[in-house]
Amino acid sequence: MAKFLDSYHQLRQSIPVPALRLTNPEACEYCDYTHYSQNCHYCILCLSSQACSYCFLCNGKHLVDCLYCGMSELCYESIECLDCYRLTYSQDCTKCRDCHYCYQCFNCDSCFGCVALSNKKYCLFNRQLSQADYHQQLELVKQQSLDQILSQFTLLKQSTPVPQSMQRQTENCPYGDYITNCKDMYWGFNSYYVENSGYIYDSGMARDSWDTSFGGGSASGSNLQAMLSGTWQELCYEICGGSSNYHSAFLEYCSLCTNCYYSSGLSNCTDCFGCVGLKNKQSCVLNNQLTPDQYPHALAVIRSELGWPDPLP
Repeated sequence: MAKFLDSYHQLRQSIPVPALRLTNPEACEYCDYTHYSQNCHYCILCLSSQACSYCFLCNGKHLVDCLYCGMSELCYESIECLDCYRLTYSQDCTKCRDCHYCYQCFNCDSCFGCVALSNKKYCLFNRQLSQADYHQQLELVKQQSLDQILSQFTLLKQSTPVPQSMQRQTENCPYGDYITNCKDMYWGFNSYYVENSGYIYDSGMARDSWDTSFGGGSASGSNLQAMLSGTWQELCYEICGGSSNYHSAFLEYCSLCTNCYYSSGLSNCTDCFGCVGLKNKQSCVLNNQLTPDQYPHALAVIRSELGWPDPLP
């Protein structure tokens, strides 16, 4: 093993790993890998969320028992829904409002038990109704047992073709699934707002990055405008966890870092190589503080040992 890699491995073994990965939590209990969130409980991998409970990989407000839901509010028992409001028992829906037991619907309002509808309003099991008839018949449906409702909904789902890849507003994304607002991405899964990148998994707001999982940018809020105004990940390679890194590679759970490599648990660091658990540091190698003049020379020795090519002038 190379001398540097051996030293880095020893350093990682010598520094305790945090029990929880939380960034700026406020009144959050029993959460992990949750960042910039308030009043959340039993949430895992949530970002810029408020008053959410029992959620996994979500971003929004007042979400309960949700999975992979983003920029949504007042949703319950929903999966892979984006930019939705007052949604229950729904899956793969985008820009929907006041919809329940819906599947693969887009920009729908006040629908119940519907499948693969777009730009519709007041539909009951895919039947178009007037506003008055919708509310009247919906009250009758609510008197049915859950098994009766699910039976009608399931039959409708089984009779509707399913796309081979769930993509929303994408361009040149030939391989992957559950991709939203991405362009020129290769092999992406559960990815959103990614450009010119590849092998992206459970990540978003990234440009010119490859091999990223559970990472990307950091949202400044739970709606679309706030999310896009946050910071992005750019020019990164082999990133696992963390957010808003720039021109970095081989990082684990690092955030707001620039020109950092082979590091773990860094926050707001610049020009660090082989470091663990540092915050607000610059020009460090293996957690040793160097001067800005010493750092390039130490870095050149490590690059030569690892067989890295000389940097471009």
